[in-house]
Amino acid sequence: MNQESNGNPVVLFVDDEVHVLRSLQRALMDEPLTTLTAESGEQALRTLAREHIDVVVSDERMPGMSGSTLLTEVKNRHPEIIRIMLTGHADLEAAMQAINDGRIYRFLLKPVATDELASVIQKALRERAQSERLLSLSQQAGDVCSFEVLKSSEGRTRVRWSRNARTLLELPPDADLEDLDLLYSRLHPDDETRVRELNASCLKMLACASTEYRIRLSNDRIRWIAQTSDVAADPGTGAIRLLSVLRDITESKKQRERLEYQAYHDVLTGLGNRALLLDGLDEALHQSGTRQTYVALLFIDLDDFKIVNDSMGHAFGDWLLQAFAQRLNALELPAAMAARLGGDEFALLLRVDDAEQAGDGARAVQEALAEPFRHGDYEVHISASIGIALGRGAETAGLDLLREADTAMYAAKYKGKGSFRLFDKSMHDKASERFVLVGDMHRSLARDCFFLAFQPIVRLDTLVLAGYEALARWQHPERGLVMPNTFIPLAEESGLITRLGRQVTEKACRQAREWNDARPEAPPFMSFNVSVQQLHEADLARRLDVTITNLGLDPGLIKLEITESGLMHDVQLSMDVLAQLKALGVKLQIDDFGTGYSSLRYLQRIPADSLKVDKSFVMGMENDAEKRAIVRTIIDLARSLGMNVVAEGVETRAQLLLLRELGCEYGQGYLFDKPLPPEEAAQRRDYAHTLEIGN
Repeated sequence: MNQESNGNPVVLFVDDEVHVLRSLQRALMDEPLTTLTAESGEQALRTLAREHIDVVVSDERMPGMSGSTLLTEVKNRHPEIIRIMLTGHADLEAAMQAINDGRIYRFLLKPVATDELASVIQKALRERAQSERLLSLSQQAGDVCSFEVLKSSEGRTRVRWSRNARTLLELPPDADLEDLDLLYSRLHPDDETRVRELNASCLKMLACASTEYRIRLSNDRIRWIAQTSDVAADPGTGAIRLLSVLRDITESKKQRERLEYQAYHDVLTGLGNRALLLDGLDEALHQSGTRQTYVALLFIDLDDFKIVNDSMGHAFGDWLLQAFAQRLNALELPAAMAARLGGDEFALLLRVDDAEQAGDGARAVQEALAEPFRHGDYEVHISASIGIALGRGAETAGLDLLREADTAMYAAKYKGKGSFRLFDKSMHDKASERFVLVGDMHRSLARDCFFLAFQPIVRLDTLVLAGYEALARWQHPERGLVMPNTFIPLAEESGLITRLGRQVTEKACRQAREWNDARPEAPPFMSFNVSVQQLHEADLARRLDVTITNLGLDPGLIKLEITESGLMHDVQLSMDVLAQLKALGVKLQIDDFGTGYSSLRYLQRIPADSLKVDKSFVMGMENDAEKRAIVRTIIDLARSLGMNVVAEGVETRAQLLLLRELGCEYGQGYLFDKPLPPEEAAQRRDYAHTLEIGN
């Protein structure tokens, strides 16, 4: 439905859907505007031919003439009309290009908010009115000036400049303004020929194009000028009149350059972003076909960054990302391009001869991370999982290479943090499998499908049960029993490990209370693992305190196992949390001791009660003198620090006798029992008779 103008600015809405047109009209009902509608680009052009229009708002996707084509035609026929495009996410690139080309004033994403549409139209009308006032005041404005070239039919030329030309061009007061030479003398050398030819062409061809160019001022300063020209010939005399308006666009040019930079760069680190990486990938792939080289894309994910960010704060996390970006930029690698893809994900684009060179690039990244990051009083160790994809030739799509590198990165993380993997096609199936399992894990946690098995821990001198380690198991509704070596890495990658850890804590503490009531004369302790993500949760100690208090449980019966390497992710934070846990009265145990990368100077700061010797040292120690020496050293070290020792993975009588001889207090392993359901575990007391070994 069209309206009478009543002197108000007129807005023409163009869309092939009638209900959209009505919605747009309703959005401006309360505005001092008149609205007209057209259901196609062709109909809109017919309306423009007979009606005065101030603003055209057009949908991009329409049958027949597209919005881009229509608005370009509007610009050519009526450059004074404000042009606005409505677009969906799929057409953002076309909309951005239209803005850069000057074909439209703005674009708005659909669905358009009522207040945003009205605000943009009113702002555009105000800016146009202001521009018209500026042009009318060009004699006085400092950032706008004009020149007029009058060429007679005999070929004589006269030039007149507006009074403020001296200000805009920074000319001396006595400068001769009788020609264009002073302007040309100010032009940047790269622009001079083009501007001279453009002005000459205007007079010759009677058609002008707008242009932008640079002029050089004192102290090597550069000013950007936008020149808009109009030319006409007097049909009676044949004289030609060229009028050009010059406007200082230096600040807007800088702003545009800043926007273009931001469109292709990560603001936090200064590295390229995903858009710049994909452009670089496509170009490198195209060139690699002729150079007979490969393009290697390294997808880099910082391990456990979320824990650092959550525990240390976002300011520290931002600093860490910037510090890593600096190390990445400093790598001396062939034809490298670094980018940040978002969060803690980075990419490195290399040109290489083979997969071995790509692997060298991954090793270089890992070496750059070997040195800890130091910030104030904090020292953080961090590793990265890296996926590598190789491609060559323009037939390889950059986006496909990025997906393959991403898939390989997850395979590397599954292999073990701080490692890298080269993509192969079998990884697609494995990645899909992981994706499905993570979804199943979400549902299983909600439905309480995880349960605990309990492995006995035995005093080695008496062979009497001392306690249990609670171990998580997953009863998948379709796959059956899923073991920890499958689901624990997935839980850590996906962040579900904290939810799982809370369920383990609750179930283990309840079971400890039940066994305490059953054996009040000698209640067994309950040991369970606390992941590094849990350790760095702000409320870990409070949650545990609430659980223990509500159950009325003796906190001394709870032993928390914390991996040695997990403590080193953030030493100071780990120490603070351990102190809070220790204050509750629970016991602390360092798990898998000897396999991590901590310094012994940190060990004496950890308020731990015991060390657990990793099973890799226990297995085969009866036949390996080096392993026996390592176990002896760990036991002696623990004794000197006032800690006791638990040996895991005890499977033979010979290992048991050696551990007793070395003075190890506790052991667990298949020699005694496998992990058991609670009703079976409750029956275990004395292993001396079972093993036929004397106390």
